[in-house]
Amino acid sequence: MFCPNCGFPYGPDDRFCGRCGAALPGREDSSPVPPPQQPSPPPARPKRRLPRFVIPAVLVLAAAAGVLTFFLTRSSQPDPSFVLNSRTSFFFLARDNPAQAELWRGTEQVLTLPAEDVSFRSAAASADKSVLLLVDAGGALYRADSASCATLSERVEYCTLSGDGSTSAWVTTGGALWLQRSEEAPVLIAEDVSPSSVLLSYGGHTLAWQTASDSDGSSHLCLMLDGGALQELPPEDAAPALVTDNGTLYYTVLDGDMLSLYVWRDGTSTLFTDRLTPFGAMLTFNRDGTELLYITEEDDGPVTWFCREGEEPRNIGSFAFQSLCSPTFSSSSYIDTDHLSVWLYNTDTLRQKCLRTDRNVWLLDSEGDASPLFPDGSTITSAYVSQDGTSLVVQTTGASEKNTLYRFDNLWGDLESHVLDQGHALSLLSASSDLSLLLYTRLDTDLVRTYYALKTGGEPVLLIQGNEFAVITVDNTVLCSADDHSRLLFSDGGEPIQLEVPGTEDGDAFITVAGVGSLTCVTAYTIADLATSAPSPVDVYTVSPDGTLAILTEDILYLNAY
Repeated sequence: MFCPNCGFPYGPDDRFCGRCGAALPGREDSSPVPPPQQPSPPPARPKRRLPRFVIPAVLVLAAAAGVLTFFLTRSSQPDPSFVLNSRTSFFFLARDNPAQAELWRGTEQVLTLPAEDVSFRSAAASADKSVLLLVDAGGALYRADSASCATLSERVEYCTLSGDGSTSAWVTTGGALWLQRSEEAPVLIAEDVSPSSVLLSYGGHTLAWQTASDSDGSSHLCLMLDGGALQELPPEDAAPALVTDNGTLYYTVLDGDMLSLYVWRDGTSTLFTDRLTPFGAMLTFNRDGTELLYITEEDDGPVTWFCREGEEPRNIGSFAFQSLCSPTFSSSSYIDTDHLSVWLYNTDTLRQKCLRTDRNVWLLDSEGDASPLFPDGSTITSAYVSQDGTSLVVQTTGASEKNTLYRFDNLWGDLESHVLDQGHALSLLSASSDLSLLLYTRLDTDLVRTYYALKTGGEPVLLIQGNEFAVITVDNTVLCSADDHSRLLFSDGGEPIQLEVPGTEDGDAFITVAGVGSLTCVTAYTIADLATSAPSPVDVYTVSPDGTLAILTEDILYLNAY
């Protein structure tokens, strides 16, 4: 089953979505979403307060052998198709002194809530993250954008927002469904609505929802088209999956261990597939619902399908994808049984390429001959594709002690290949979305891990030695910590410079790094009496693309980004 708010899969015992925090269908308990539980920071010399880990350190590890990664590419100008946008523009935080909760837009505070409202019930953001709806613990609904933050309603249980941010919908206590388009006044649409079932199309022209269960336990789906026309689907234990601006509704019905996917169009319901994998898989659409990717569970294993509206589905591989690269970079992966493969599928040309290890590592073109890329005996252990789907970086492990870092450009034309570096236990850690900056490590002769940054067209630059963390930021720069966690180094692909983080002079502070929207945030905190159970605050700084460090806010207990 999938979260009706963001599409994230969930299990039968989950009450709230693991990604967006929304209440899940059949879980009518409207208790606020609890604050996220963060891991404890590493131990150090006891001196000061015990802080709560606020923004987790980001360490992108190289993928191990035996991982299959799927990348979807488009040859035309990218749009938000098939991609869970990872950008964030807003963050919701709890402050220690004074005790309160706050909503920030970038570096600007736009909302202050009393201390008892440090949790929230529901939240929804537009596709570009420029608009945010937030329901606090008391049921107040707020809408924040680049210009203002306003209260829309009270006693709200659940909210949702169209992809373009123009239309808002929410369900109040008692199941009343309200709709507001742009600056128009809110309109009551229906009563007795199941809160977390409400869906809006990308442009806000179509609204879908599920009614609350009747006395006999049944419910049905409703669809309201632009202009107010209402359609009611036959009663069925169904959950809406996607609604489009042209009035098409995709919905799922659970049948035993499998999901059936149906499409409702022009008053007619049609079975799309009855073998949709219910857990641990993706059902993903482009923003207008005219193209979709989904996974079925066949007798001999999972199969990934691509389908355009009005056309027959295309079987594009006997694998289950969990990673899509265009237009937003992603590096999640799917475990295969005995080898790593990288699949690329161009939805404009319907061409497919595959990098495999079970055929001595060849690059296969479904419309051409295979061509060898690496020496026999090589094994791919990490791979990244560029955001536009035209370049690929691969790290291989060979029969010798040295690993090799390759780059391939012009994947859909005359392939260009380059050897970037070789080294003992070389390990590719991370890459920027356009592959202009790479981060990797090697072991020196003393078996000490050494971090390197490599900029396109440049030479490898040694950043630091040790076994700590380093991360590529949203600004295509690298931040890394020293062995004792108390020093922060910055590099744009050139020689690293040290950033002076206040409060870390004694060497007992710990630094973590994370991205919040277009911001790169740094937290500095210390450890005091380990027996102290009360949470202690941290300070948050921002790092600009030129390496300038600035205080953002102080005394923060926890933070959620949107």
